[in-house]
Amino acid sequence: ASEKKKALAAAAGGPSSPGSDPLSKSTLKSEDTGTRSTMILGEIGYDSESGRPAIDPNVNFQYSVDTQAVSTSRTIDSSSYPENGALNVIDGAAVAHAVSPEQIMEEEAEFEDIPAATDYAPMEAVPFRKTRRCRVLAATGLCLVVSAAVATAVAVTVGKSKGSGPPPPPTPEPTMAPTPISYTQTVREYLTEEVGSHINETGTPYDDALIWIEDVDPLNLSTKNESGTLVQRYLLAVLYYSTVEGGGDDDDGWVRCGASDPPSSDDGTCESDDKGGTSKRWLSGANECEWMGVRCGRGEEDSGKASRGEKVLDIYLRKNNMRGTLVPELHLISTLENIDFNYNALTGTVPSEYGLMSNVLQIGVNFNRLNGSIPSELYGIASLQVLTAFNNSLEGSLPAPPAGAWPNMWKLGLGMNRFSGRIPSELGARLTSLVTLDLYHNSFSGSIPSELGNAKNLKELFLDQNDLAGTMPREACALRNVKLTDLTVDCEEVECGSECCTNCD
Repeated sequence: ASEKKKALAAAAGGPSSPGSDPLSKSTLKSEDTGTRSTMILGEIGYDSESGRPAIDPNVNFQYSVDTQAVSTSRTIDSSSYPENGALNVIDGAAVAHAVSPEQIMEEEAEFEDIPAATDYAPMEAVPFRKTRRCRVLAATGLCLVVSAAVATAVAVTVGKSKGSGPPPPPTPEPTMAPTPISYTQTVREYLTEEVGSHINETGTPYDDALIWIEDVDPLNLSTKNESGTLVQRYLLAVLYYSTVEGGGDDDDGWVRCGASDPPSSDDGTCESDDKGGTSKRWLSGANECEWMGVRCGRGEEDSGKASRGEKVLDIYLRKNNMRGTLVPELHLISTLENIDFNYNALTGTVPSEYGLMSNVLQIGVNFNRLNGSIPSELYGIASLQVLTAFNNSLEGSLPAPPAGAWPNMWKLGLGMNRFSGRIPSELGARLTSLVTLDLYHNSFSGSIPSELGNAKNLKELFLDQNDLAGTMPREACALRNVKLTDLTVDCEEVECGSECCTNCD
């Protein structure tokens, strides 16, 4: 019989006498099956370890009748088998074996179900000290005791050997501390939630910046840093990788204070201007508020060296050979007030996401290679005061500002582009704070809107080198008696006297 599961089932001989009490030793009883070597297929067995019936519809038990047991009207008592390896036989029953379906298919003997089988009380539990589980637990405990003794002996031996013999060789200092895996995953997941899943796309400036801040950045920031500047440092790194080609201070990279190649763990001091001024390189170990062109604070004027936790207020990178595209996610630096990317080689479009900036005051992208139109979303920046995009390749019609747009706008400079269509009348009707409106050298057509006369604060109005026609509205000319000092048009196409237009004789 199996050591795992054994059972007793009444087989040959029928009910026994009360004196022998075989029923208390059995789990099944049936009519006499004769002296054949009959196999009974059932679902009830006996677990010799727990002393309880094993009822499992997924396990088949094979009940075999021992010939000797049948002929002598004795039954095998399996409860004593694990102890001495011998089978004691008691009044007529059979032993159950757990078998697989494959074994059943291969068995040549006859199988029978016994529909008249009767369920009897289970056998008494085998004493725990006689079970296999007891022996396993005892062996495990002995192994633990031996292991503890060996460990203690080793510790004592090592302790005695301290202080004797030559000292161990010094551990070489690593060039850069390894990044824990948990930190890497936490930073990546955090930035993905804050910026977007697209930052994980390989081969992009977002992925380059992510690799840098995870594995290279000497500051080794985590999401638990109290300063809360992880996002702004990452986005500045994205800006760098988006606008540098070749890396470093070379013909294809930034003119000044680009990242060193390979990256350095020091503060990266660099020359920031032609007058001998110094600053810190981008992607160096310095606080990002000390990188060239970055000014930080808490809303007040900068009071000296940046401290950890300050937020980015201004980014000044004019004339620095920036090549690439504008980073839409700069709007996530909610404290940003001034962007100066003038005189570079930026391409692509002005991101509509900049309309989400809540505190920006000035955006300057003059003398670049930007194309596309001015996104109407920019009218949503209530704080914006200056927008200049001279000398680019912007085109299309100029969207009309909605009511309430740009209440503080005083300078709008879009000259030397490719804008076409009519000049929106809403520029004068709704942008009443305008001081300078420069639409010079475009392809605007049609007449000049009289609503420009509502911009009572205008001092400069440049409309020349367009395709405008007609007569200068008297409402616009009336501004000459208020604050307007410069008014230019194409005098041959637009009728305007010298008392109104300053460039017409």
